[in-house]
Order: sequence, then structure tokens, then C-alpha cells
Amino acid sequence: RLFLGGGEETVHEFLRLLPRRIRDRTRLMKGLTADTSPALVLARVVQAQREAEREEEEELVDNLTERDRARSVFGAAAVTEAVADARVHTLVYSSETEMEGGECTSCGWLMPDSAAELCPRCGGEVRRLADLIERLVSRVIHSGGRVEEVRGPASKMLAGSEGLAALLRFVPGSWPPVPSPFLR
Repeated sequence: RLFLGGGEETVHEFLRLLPRRIRDRTRLMKGLTADTSPALVLARVVQAQREAEREEEEELVDNLTERDRARSVFGAAAVTEAVADARVHTLVYSSETEMEGGECTSCGWLMPDSAAELCPRCGGEVRRLADLIERLVSRVIHSGGRVEEVRGPASKMLAGSEGLAALLRFVPGSWPPVPSPFLR
């Protein structure tokens, strides 16, 4: 993002000269002039950055629940299965989400149930994970996906889904299954 402050005429002229790609990511900071103290500029930019992040997070969660509903999954069981199958394009989780889980020592299958002793897929031994979210994040990044931790209103929007959602790379059943890179 680019934050611009200064005289209104100068800022608008500068903005007009920017390429559209950069102009679309630019925010105008009203009330900042050349003699504004650096501490005030920093405080205003930090506040504007936080507001922009919250807006983007809300838009992301809204897109998952509305526009991309056919390619989205919600809740611990569905998201964990999609991550274990390397089908997640974007993992979205609430900053308030804490969850234990399990991981099969044979096939790498993940599950939100930390009490399971045997893997439902291969019958292998299940190792308890104190932080399932950390493992989900690691798996998604390793498979080339994106991870977004959301706060504030976006976090509240995910509350009914155990604080977890994911945008899938493809709609299940529409593409041949991708072998998990975590199989041993």
C-alpha cells in the first residue's frame, strides 16, 4: 500500500501520474502536511494500515461465504480434510482459534479429533498435536497455498465455523485427486 499526504492539489496530481495498479492500492491521508511531525505521520499510517487490513479480511471472509461458496469449506473437520488432501488454495483462520488434533504417523492424515488412536484412512497410529492450527498453516504453505489470519469483525464472521475456513483449489469431484505430498 501507498499512503499519501500533503496538499490536496499536489496529492491529486501525483496520484494521477501513478500507474493504475499502484493508484488502486493508494490511500489518501487527509490532514497530513509537510510540517506534520514524524510521530503523528507514523501513528496515522499505522492506524490506516490496520483499518485497511481489517477491510480486506472482512472482504475475504465475505467472499468465502457468499461468492466462492461452491469452492469453500468451513469448520474443523472439512478444512482439516482439505488440508490433508493438499486441496487448499487459501486457509483462513481466526486469531482466536486454538485447537488440538491428531496426525497419522503412517500416511500424514490430519484430524481435529485428538482422542483418536487409529487413523480412519490407513489404520496407522495417531500422534497428538497440541496445536492443529500451526500444522494446518505449515501444510498449506508447503503445498503452495496462502494463509490468512483474521481479526475483529472477520474473526466474528468465522465464529460459527469453529474459526476455520478454506478456499479450495478445485471443487471436490471436479478434478482427479492430488496425491498428498505428506504421504510417507
